Amino acid sequence: MEPGSSKRTNPATDTLVWITAFVPIAGIAAELFLISIDIAAWWSVIPVLVVNSLLSTKDKNDLVQRIYDTKPLESIWATFFVPVYLFKRVAVVGGGYGYAIVWIVTFSILLVFPSTQKNPEQHARFESTNSFIPLPRTGISTTGARQTQIPATITTSIETSTHTPYETTRPENTPVPTSIPSPTPPPTPIPTTYFTIGSHKDDVLVVQGTPTSVNKTEHAGEWWHWGNSYVIFDLSTDRIVQWGNPSGNLKVELITGSDVTQLPYFTSGSHRDDVIRIQGMPDAVTYSEYAGEWWHWDNSYVTFDLSTDRINFWGNHSGNLKVELITGSDVTQLPYFTFGSHRDDVIRIQGMPDSVTYSEYADEWWHWGNSYVIFDLSTGRIISWGNGSGNLQVDIISGSNVTGLDYFEIGSHMDDVLRIQGMPTDVSADWWWWWGNSHVTFDLATKKVLSWENTSGNLNVRLN
Repeated sequence: MEPGSSKRTNPATDTLVWITAFVPIAGIAAELFLISIDIAAWWSVIPVLVVNSLLSTKDKNDLVQRIYDTKPLESIWATFFVPVYLFKRVAVVGGGYGYAIVWIVTFSILLVFPSTQKNPEQHARFESTNSFIPLPRTGISTTGARQTQIPATITTSIETSTHTPYETTRPENTPVPTSIPSPTPPPTPIPTTYFTIGSHKDDVLVVQGTPTSVNKTEHAGEWWHWGNSYVIFDLSTDRIVQWGNPSGNLKVELITGSDVTQLPYFTSGSHRDDVIRIQGMPDAVTYSEYAGEWWHWDNSYVTFDLSTDRINFWGNHSGNLKVELITGSDVTQLPYFTFGSHRDDVIRIQGMPDSVTYSEYADEWWHWGNSYVIFDLSTGRIISWGNGSGNLQVDIISGSNVTGLDYFEIGSHMDDVLRIQGMPTDVSADWWWWWGNSHVTFDLATKKVLSWENTSGNLNVRLN
């Protein structure tokens, strides 16, 4: 092994991300303390996010020191959103999504917990500050002001009143009117039968009625619940940024246009109008100016770019999306793919992936379970792959540069390493081969071993 070579992460490194996953549970203790001293419990979310961010940064720095390719972890999403970091980390180091899923569960518990812990005095204050009388809506006036329908009792009193609004002195011989004309009746309310992303909370109240519960936090917005269904409002605008309809009782719709095709499926780059025509109403919608608009059908999802309303990436984890990948004729007759194979050939051999994502580095990622293939967008050809689930029909084409040895060393040819060591589990840029946590790097010009690291103790290697 070369002197000073960095040690790649070992199983103990997962300790940091598992601690990250359970930090939100520790936040509950802080919530209880804040509630006991009559301070908003939601302040406890801040230290939880700070600690999560510090742990993620430390974990990423550790991966860099251990010679991982951490480019996917350098994006803005992965830097500032813990769950994005945890999910992308799996693609970098392999393994399962356990700690990412646990973080989502524990953080959800942290957000929901305060609503079950209010003492009677706090609850009374909450109810008094959040109570209001709902009034029917007539829509939006031409000046942008919200109009309120005038109750029938008030209308009647206006119409029957004989009070003259203004008293003036009439010139002599001016005829006196025999009756006072009634005021113009209020406009007929426009019936509102549904709400959507961006609807105001007043509209939601009219359409959906009073919620069964309300939770409010300056960090997570205002949550209205009807059974297991919910709507989330942005506190600065009082407009919907997210909703979920697991109980199927929300009167919610998505407003679409005419940007559609006649295809029976959608694909990467399809417009949101076409997706809803093909797939139907989602179960839930999440909106973020940073992460785009996410539509969910059970565990499957589609995300849209907010500037174009077209698909960024998708995941078909529930197998219920009517999605396809459009391919061409750049194929071979081989029963396997390899480094440099075209995406057309990969889908012919491997079939439809479970999910597709794009990165800021102009890469396209296809996933099958914990396995993945990465393509260069400019060429459509494989630049990396990882066979974490052991389900990829991938192979490496070797030549005749081999020896009769049962071990390899610095300077051994790639062909000989493959003969001795067998197929790697991961390949990055064709010069970095992995077997578990052990790896070998090659000089691309000579295809000979430059360095190696036997972290998992599974390399048949010797010092020369």
